Amino acid sequence: MVSAYSIRWNIELYFKTLKSGLKIEKLQYETLDRYLTALSLLMIVGSRVEYLQGAARHDPGASCEEYFSRDEWQPAYLVHTDGGELPSEPLTIGEFMLLIAELGGWQRKKIQGPPGSMTVWRGMRRMEAYADAFQAFQKAKSR
Repeated sequence: MVSAYSIRWNIELYFKTLKSGLKIEKLQYETLDRYLTALSLLMIVGSRVEYLQGAARHDPGASCEEYFSRDEWQPAYLVHTDGGELPSEPLTIGEFMLLIAELGGWQRKKIQGPPGSMTVWRGMRRMEAYADAFQAFQKAKSR
């Protein structure tokens, strides 16, 4: 019974991510095709957010490179540490997801709970922007 409920709980978290984090109920498109296209993409994003949060909870010591490329985590780390030196080993997924959450506005306060889906989603959007900028700078630098 507990096993079945834990699966149900993951489904509830996924739909909470879709509704609260990604705001799918507020989508307003003129046609059903546009709505379904946006919904399809947001469902993929929602599942990735939940997957990464689950990885950070269940295997926090795993390397973040099992889930993110070097081109994703290194620019985020550099921005987060104001250009600090990159570590010799990749961060763990637990450490990196906290970094992502901080990029999304989460603050490491005792009274604050663990980062939520919306915070992780905002942090991942910023991480992607940093990765894109980093790649553009690398290309411009090599010219």
